[in-house]
Amino acid sequence: MEVTTRLTWNEERSLQKLLGNVSLTLLYKSTVHGCSTEDADQRCTDQGSILIMIYLSDAIFGVFMLGNYPKLNNSGKPNSSFCFSLTEKNNIIETSFLKVNFVPKISGKEPVIFSLDSDTFSIVPDKSTHNIQFNLKEKLRVANSSRATYLECEIFRVEGIMVDPSYIPRIMRVTPHRNKLLSELRAYKPHADMVSKIRILLLGPVGSGKSSFFNSVKSIFQGHVTRQAIVGSDSTSITEQYRTYSVKDGKYGTFLPFVLCDSMGLDETEGEGLCMDDIPHILRGHVPDRYQFNPHKPITPKHPNFITSPSLKDRIHCVAYVLDINSINNLSSKMVAKLKQVHKEVLNCGLAHVALLTKVSNCNEVLQDSFLNMNTSMTSQSQIESMAVTTNLTWWQKKILQNHFGEKRLSLLYKASVHTFSRHHLLGRCSNQGPTITVIYGDNCVTGVYVQESYQEQEEISSVIIFALKETKILEYKIRSYDSLLFGSQFMSRNDDFCINLHNQKLSIPSDVRKKLRLPQDHISIQECEVFRCEDLLDERNIKKIIELRNCLLSDLKAYKPYGDLIQEIRILLLGPTGAGKSSFFNSVKSIYQGYVTHQALVGTDTAGISQKYRTYSIREKKDGNALPFILCDSMGLGENEGGLCMNDIVNILKGHIPDRYENNSLKPITSNHPNYIDSPLLKDRIHCVAFVFDANSIEHLSEEMVAKIKRTRREVIKCGVMHIALLTHVDTMNLITKGDLIDIYRCMPVKIKLNQVNRKLGFALSDILVVSNYTSEWSLDPVKDVLILSALRQMLWTADDFLEDLPLQ
Repeated sequence: MEVTTRLTWNEERSLQKLLGNVSLTLLYKSTVHGCSTEDADQRCTDQGSILIMIYLSDAIFGVFMLGNYPKLNNSGKPNSSFCFSLTEKNNIIETSFLKVNFVPKISGKEPVIFSLDSDTFSIVPDKSTHNIQFNLKEKLRVANSSRATYLECEIFRVEGIMVDPSYIPRIMRVTPHRNKLLSELRAYKPHADMVSKIRILLLGPVGSGKSSFFNSVKSIFQGHVTRQAIVGSDSTSITEQYRTYSVKDGKYGTFLPFVLCDSMGLDETEGEGLCMDDIPHILRGHVPDRYQFNPHKPITPKHPNFITSPSLKDRIHCVAYVLDINSINNLSSKMVAKLKQVHKEVLNCGLAHVALLTKVSNCNEVLQDSFLNMNTSMTSQSQIESMAVTTNLTWWQKKILQNHFGEKRLSLLYKASVHTFSRHHLLGRCSNQGPTITVIYGDNCVTGVYVQESYQEQEEISSVIIFALKETKILEYKIRSYDSLLFGSQFMSRNDDFCINLHNQKLSIPSDVRKKLRLPQDHISIQECEVFRCEDLLDERNIKKIIELRNCLLSDLKAYKPYGDLIQEIRILLLGPTGAGKSSFFNSVKSIYQGYVTHQALVGTDTAGISQKYRTYSIREKKDGNALPFILCDSMGLGENEGGLCMNDIVNILKGHIPDRYENNSLKPITSNHPNYIDSPLLKDRIHCVAFVFDANSIEHLSEEMVAKIKRTRREVIKCGVMHIALLTHVDTMNLITKGDLIDIYRCMPVKIKLNQVNRKLGFALSDILVVSNYTSEWSLDPVKDVLILSALRQMLWTADDFLEDLPLQ
């Protein structure tokens, strides 16, 4: 029997986010491990920071302690902690919390936690009762009707928390501080009402994050990630126009009192990047929105759109120098000289200025918990020690174990070097935990035991699997009828040939088993021993939440309306190499809405590509037959050299000149003389979002010619002003990736590596790369795949909204 938390998927994610994107490992569950102080004590001491959850009949109450769980009969020191309550309304988790410095104390059968401000919380495990004083209950908005008896007590180890006394105050300050800043920005009015909006110019080297800063600001006020300003990495600046971006407070809200002005990046090479002579004109308000920069030729008063007599509202009021914190020390002498020259010009104009350091989260010397107090402290990683008990397994070793024993999540319960090399301590922490894996680290080997049944005192275990971890695979040997596996002084089989002696730190394995597992022939010296609880990645709780999320996404997409009601349907163009999965993505989306796997768009593995025609696919809901508010446009694949979709055809597709069912010709693009050429396309005929589709397994194998073609295509998309994303398909066929990984796919190490490859090789920003698993060989739908596909589709619609909002005012 697996041991799982009572928390819903939504509640667990909310707690992880509240504590700073941490991981939670369940150590103790009162209904499984016993309702006594001793039961909790033997499983939870020396585990690092702890989260205690008390489930009442009408509320959930919790206590987080930055430090070890208090030992029995020991009065702890004042502990940096907070208590909180969770309630769920309309599928949204609401949290009320209160910072207190607890003096934890466990005495006899009653653990009592006293706070320094006299608010007291206590539980009596033997009776499953609790006592929360009225004033504490009131502050946490826990109903006074709560009965004294609780339903369950669970204790978690919190991984990812740094041992810093200021960590908790900062976490608790984040939401109130953020809300206060939002209110101040919404209420801001420029001095003396001289202008209605402040203009802030973003200046800095190519790739420093100017456009990303605007996107980030807009994302905060929109409530989701936005992509109005094109971002990415290339040898030259992606931004080639001068843009003045206003920001709305929500999709249909009012404009905020500031304008962010994005510019071409500064380049150290002469004749590249923003022309230095353009900067004074920008500062003084002479340069109009959407002016196309020319690195060799600055704007002059003769330019037709030159603002001859700019008013105060047209001028720049503040300059933000944007610099990548990781590149400061690597700036060339030419770039430093150019920045100083710009700074001198800004001073001559009498403008206020600030320096904005970006990509701080990627800097090894700065931790996220310093963000709220960045102006007074910079915390070095080397100065912080994590208290959480962590495994010696590498990510790859852990993943191989998870996959080999059936897509399991491994939760570390016992670590000998922390909890002592002792049968008694191992038993106390690991009995009644369901299936377990015990990992033994020898001098030159990693071996262990998998037990499918819970460890139980004085009970025989039907079988165990002895295994050896060999780089990318596992060798195993099954032993049946195992007596007293965790009891006595050692692990012991009936013939005494196999035993793990923790006290003497020796592992003995029969010679035939050692030979089969390719292990050393002598006794193995135990350097470390760890025991993990095994839980199904796709348990009932996760599947239930995934189905809820799927239904929520379906509802959101059905209710979606394009920005400003400018059009009825969003057109999304699928572009990419032959065989990348463009047609399969359309089929997958349609399958979800039809309720079964469909194959309207032809797919296959022909090297020349199956799709020869340009197709525009509408999708109707099966229930009511109504058309959904988007059209997926499938195109011929990009081929090597001159093969595949013609570059001129791509531009014509983007501008809306090419009709449905047009037969593509790699050597001859469509012309205005074609009988079906759309001479004057309307906004509804144009492409509103481009999805570059790539096979995740082929990124590293793309030829130089294909990479160049993709970059050239991307430049054409940018010139047409169309926003775009990258879509990685076939992620489920990547090495070590299983169906269970798709639940949290962006945290998987192979996927992270793949995203970085796309970023470095093709220049797409990491935030613009989405991951899906298409329906290619299945005959039935899978809610896990559906969530990835629908989430990607929603991101595309939001990206199309950015395109519509960015259109020039008519």
